[in-house]
Formats: sequence, C-alpha cells, structure tokens
Amino acid sequence: MTAMLSMLAVIALGQAKPAPAAPPMTLPQALALADASHVDVQLASLSLQQAQQDEKGSYAGILPRVDLAASLSTSYSNSQFVFTDTGVQVGSGFSPAQWFAQIAATQNLFDGGKWWLAIARGHTDREAAEAQLAEARLAAHGAVAHLFFELVRAQRALEILQVNVQRSQEQVDRAKALYEAGRGPKSDVFAAQVNLANDQIAVVRQQSALDQARDSLNITLGRAARQPVAPQPGDLAATPNPIDASQADLEALHARPGLRALRKQVQSAEQGQGIARGDYYPSLNAQLSLAGSPGSLSLGSGGLGSSTVANSPPVDLTAQGSLNLRWNLFAGRTTDVAVQKAELAASTARVQLLKSEREVEAQTEKAVRTLAEDLQALAIAKLAQSAAGQGLALAEERFRAGAASNLEVRDAQLKLTQAELTLVSTQIDLHLADIDVRAATGAL
Repeated sequence: MTAMLSMLAVIALGQAKPAPAAPPMTLPQALALADASHVDVQLASLSLQQAQQDEKGSYAGILPRVDLAASLSTSYSNSQFVFTDTGVQVGSGFSPAQWFAQIAATQNLFDGGKWWLAIARGHTDREAAEAQLAEARLAAHGAVAHLFFELVRAQRALEILQVNVQRSQEQVDRAKALYEAGRGPKSDVFAAQVNLANDQIAVVRQQSALDQARDSLNITLGRAARQPVAPQPGDLAATPNPIDASQADLEALHARPGLRALRKQVQSAEQGQGIARGDYYPSLNAQLSLAGSPGSLSLGSGGLGSSTVANSPPVDLTAQGSLNLRWNLFAGRTTDVAVQKAELAASTARVQLLKSEREVEAQTEKAVRTLAEDLQALAIAKLAQSAAGQGLALAEERFRAGAASNLEVRDAQLKLTQAELTLVSTQIDLHLADIDVRAATGAL
C-alpha cells in the first residue's frame, strides 16, 4: 500500500512540472495586443477603410464627369475605283484611315438634393464605422480582460494547491515521526499519504486548467496556443469603489461607442430617405463637348465656268454646349417604393437603437449590481480566510500537544485551502465586475 501511494506521488509530481519561464504580461499590454491582432477589431478596421473609400466616392455626384472617345477606321475593297489622268482604273486595297476624337464634360447642377445628401451620408457612414471600430475594441478588451484574469485565477489556485501539498507532506512526515516514536498509529501514516496523493492529483488537474486558460488567452490574442504567459495583474487586494447605477446608466448611454454607431446609422437612414425623395424632382446638368476629325477637300465653282479646289483645315473641330433638363414623371411607381423602403429602413434603425439602449442599461445595471455583491463577498471571504488560518494553527498546536487527531488537522487544512481559493476567486471576480462596469459604460 505504501509503495503504491509513493508511486502515485512520484507520478503526480512528475506530471506537475513548473511552467516554463515567460516574459511578464500586464493587462494594458494584453489589451494593446488585442487592438493589434483581435479578429473582430481587424474586421471593424477593414469596414472603416471601406467606409472611408465610400466617403470619397460620395463626391462623384457633384464633381464633373469627363469622357474621352476616339476611333480609327479603315476599309478594304476588291473593286476600288481610282481616278487618274488617263481615266478610271479599277483595283483593290485599303481606303485611307479615318479618325475621330471627342472629349465631353458633364456637370451636375441640380438633382433634387441627392448629391449633397449623398456627401453628408458618406460622412455619417464613416463616423458610424469609426464608432463600430471603437465598440469592437471595447468588446475585445472585455473578452481579453476576462481571459487574462481567468489565467490569473488558475495560476493563483495552482500556487495555493501547491502550498497545500507542502502542508500534506509535512503531515506525512509528522505522522511517520510519531509512529516511529511510538506515539501514533500506522493508520495515520497511511491516511496522511492518501491525503498527499489526492492533493497532488488536484495540483495536476489545476495545471491542466492553467494550460487551458493560457491557450485561450493566446489564441484570442492571435498567438501560438502554448506560448508561455506570465500574467501580472497588479495588486489583487485593491478594491474599486461602488458605483451608482443611475449615474452609470447615463454614462453608458452617452459614451458607449456602439450606441453612437447606431445613432449614426439612424442619421444615415434618414439621409437615405432624402436621397430617395430626390427622384421626385427634376435634374439639370450642363454638357460641353469638343470633337475633331480630319479635314476634307471640297469643290466649288470658280470664275469663267472653271472649277476650283479649296482645302479645308487639317482638322475639323466642333464645339457644343448644352443645358439638359430631365424630369421623371412616372417610372412604374419605383420612386414611391424606394421612398417607402427608405422610410422603413429608418424606422428599423430607430427600433434597433431603442433596443440596444435598453440592453446597455440592463448590462450596466447588472455589472453595477455584481460589483456591489462582490464587494460584500470580499469582506466575508477575508474573514473566512483569517478564521481558517487561525483554526489550522490551533489544530496543529493541539495535535502537537496530543489533544487532537490527524483528522482534525486535515479538516482544518482543507478549510484553509478552500478559504484561500475562495478569497482569490472573489478578488478576481471583483476585478472582473469592475471591468464589466467600465466596459458597459465605454470606459475600458
């Protein structure tokens, strides 16, 4: 039995190897990595770049349009008539090449207000994309912060369990010494060895949980899963101040970038209504064109009944300007349908904004309530940890005096370990609640 327990202990200790050395990582450093490599942040950044290009394209309605057209043509004939001094000859071949070139500029003067609304909408959509990028960063910060503190939780729990193993080893040594001195039974040695093996198994399992927490954080940050991480959370004993729920709601509704993005989307949809209504009005544009083609020979009558030949300019140029008015009086009710769809899109955006505002208020109030609960729980956990420490000290003193059994010491040891785990977990929950409050109010 003793040999088997010793073998289990060796196997457990062999599996619970200390984590490899890793460079320290603070929470601000983790958040900076999230800004650079988080997938949602990258997608939102690409959406912003697209919105910036659309904003540039929105000026197309007012900037002039310039078109250039050119052509070069020739033809082949196998019965080509050629006039000479001696008569008319019939042959074959290519006719002289003919070319034509034209440049035309068109300037929009009025289109029912669509061009300036399109420019304004381009600005609005770009601002909405900027707010969506800020919201994506905020969400990424919240997710990374949770994973960061879950890794801290797993690391601190592992350290507490390793200390518990040391206490169990001391109990084994103490039980052996008492047995060898004839002051304790052999069964206490076996019981202490079983307790030690169970505690070592708990360390092995906690090491696995630590590895999983590390992998989750690394993957979210776009790094190799098994890359070593040494989180530095700062002072876990520091406690944030309680927050008033109504004040937090006001801050969230004002500063939350996701709500700002939705408000910009409502504004964009309303501008889309104006663009759709622009088709009810006439459009006016000015056009100027300049065309050129090669000159030609022209025959005219000369004096005394003779014929003369006059050369035209080498290039015939034609300039033309026009003002063009167009008014769509009926297009199969497509304009009415477009206006109604734009109004529905604006209504949908308003409903979505209202829904999101309520969700943000609920999220903020839940985070504030959780923060207040964790502050109360922390005070209780501190008292419990202090009492458990005193209880273990008393049990060990009674055991050394022969007034307590090994089982009583073991019970006090487990209570202290559980109280330490609860205290650390409550401290981390409190930090996460503070992070959730800051994330809900857009301050993270």
